[in-house]
Amino acid sequence: MLLRVCCLYRVSTTAQADHNDIPMQREACQEYAREHGLWIIKEYQERGISAFKTPAEDRDALQKLREDALEKRFDILLVFMFDRIGRRSDETPFVVEWFIKHGIRVISVKEGEQILDSHTDRLLNYIRYWQGEGESQNTSLRIQTRLRQMHQEGYYTGGPVTYGYRLTYTGRRNKKGKPVQDLLVCDEEAAIVKEIFARTVSEQISTTTLANDLNQRGLRTRAGAKFQCRTIKSILQNRAYLGYIIKRDVASPHIPILQIIDETTFEKANQILTSRSVATVQRRSIPRKGKSALLSGILFCGTCGHRLSTSRPAENSRRNKTQYVCPICRKAQFVERGQSTYTAETVDAMVLRQTSTLLNLFTAHSEASLRKTLEEKCKAAKQRLQEEKDRLESAKAELSKRENEVIRVLDGRSKYTAKELSALIHEQNTICNRLSGWVDRLNGQNQHLQYISRNLSFLYATVLSWKRILPTAAEEEQREILRELFQRVEIQRGYAINLNLTSNYSFFLSCTGKTKKSVCSVKP
Repeated sequence: MLLRVCCLYRVSTTAQADHNDIPMQREACQEYAREHGLWIIKEYQERGISAFKTPAEDRDALQKLREDALEKRFDILLVFMFDRIGRRSDETPFVVEWFIKHGIRVISVKEGEQILDSHTDRLLNYIRYWQGEGESQNTSLRIQTRLRQMHQEGYYTGGPVTYGYRLTYTGRRNKKGKPVQDLLVCDEEAAIVKEIFARTVSEQISTTTLANDLNQRGLRTRAGAKFQCRTIKSILQNRAYLGYIIKRDVASPHIPILQIIDETTFEKANQILTSRSVATVQRRSIPRKGKSALLSGILFCGTCGHRLSTSRPAENSRRNKTQYVCPICRKAQFVERGQSTYTAETVDAMVLRQTSTLLNLFTAHSEASLRKTLEEKCKAAKQRLQEEKDRLESAKAELSKRENEVIRVLDGRSKYTAKELSALIHEQNTICNRLSGWVDRLNGQNQHLQYISRNLSFLYATVLSWKRILPTAAEEEQREILRELFQRVEIQRGYAINLNLTSNYSFFLSCTGKTKKSVCSVKP
């Protein structure tokens, strides 16, 4: 009687799946089956699944194979290499052992059959996947290092292509001889980029007006969306147009053929952007145009969380006041929907009034007093960060201790069973991941406090400036102040407003002795 075989093919990336990796594994397994008189009854494929990052319980193919094994539907699990089953040292050896204990032979085309008749066999089984995990980590590190090197050498290494550029084959090939794409300037888009910079410098036109003008001419972003003011701003601030490939914190050497904007124009455009920002201390004289409502872009519905839009009265309309509108609540059919429209004049007045209150609170303390408080907060944050780092190191040491216990389990000298130890390792690994995430968050908070410390004089002067100019400022200046000060403003039925400060100015609130609810919640 022919032995029934289930094959498992796996590739870590979809790119591998789209090329020859899975067909190669299938061909090798089918040839092995023919040579040994085996009957392949089912084939499982995993495309784009990392056997190092993805636990067995989250891999559908492995779970289906387990179900088939319990139902005795096959006799042999056949893979090209054992690392197709997994590369997690705390898990994969026990997955293999589970199949063998349930009467399923596990065979690799390249490495033969896995036998677990002795402690030595179990030890070798563990060592194989322990090595596989290390290889996966080393491979990841090598890939990241090489991509970084290629980026520093001026090669495109993947990711979104900046507006104004395109990918094309230039004849360059990788080490495998396959053609790869390089960045070149897209003439049509580059012309728009040049126009944006030129009009910003020569006409000192606002980003909002520029976006509206491009949209009215029927121009769209590469994704087919309308231009927004933030799109224009990101273009003006992108140093890639000076002839660099920029990815994360790494910039390539200067590449002349990729330069769209000259250094002088770029600097002038960004000086204009900076001069328009009322986050700087001095009042600015550069005019800006635009008809956005005061809270446009930062006002959200407190019921559904959707951003509110602005509705202005049409010509000859009986309504003569601008409104903020929640499109979700307006269309909602359920009874407890939120209020859908708010009179902009009322909302704006409430927010401006409370903003003045906040600015008065922020400046009630001297800069010296704030700096003293900040130093205390920095010291406490640094101490807490170190405590959590110590906890993380202790947790990692415990994880290492439990992983070392695996060999004792395989030798039969441990007080734990393989299943118990696997659960303990998984539990400790979860603790390490949680602590690591907490350390990262605390580190981010600590770095932000350091940033506040370095820039406190500037931020304090900014708040003083806002306090002075807000009552008499033009609407455009008021809008910029509110966008710098508030991350978002939420409004609910009955004009109940909640103000969410940006991280830079939350520190000032923490020094007032007031609660967020007492000064950031506004009611008519």
